[in-house]
Amino acid sequence: MLQYQWFRVVDPDGATTKPPRILVWETYADQAAVDAHKASPKMAWLRETEEKEGNMLAPPEVVALEEFAGWVSR
Repeated sequence: MLQYQWFRVVDPDGATTKPPRILVWETYADQAAVDAHKASPKMAWLRETEEKEGNMLAPPEVVALEEFAGWVSR
């Protein structure tokens, strides 16, 4: 993983959504890095814990994004 950022989704009035929605944006070098992350012991632990404890209100949704514009400050 090259980068990750966590966000809380907010309503138009600026309040955190209830229940809170969390968005995690992750950047990987390539598909092999994504596959390695998914197969890691940490991700296996997360899946097992969720199955046992049911902490999430909904299953995680994974969405692939295609970059088409923007800039990076250096």
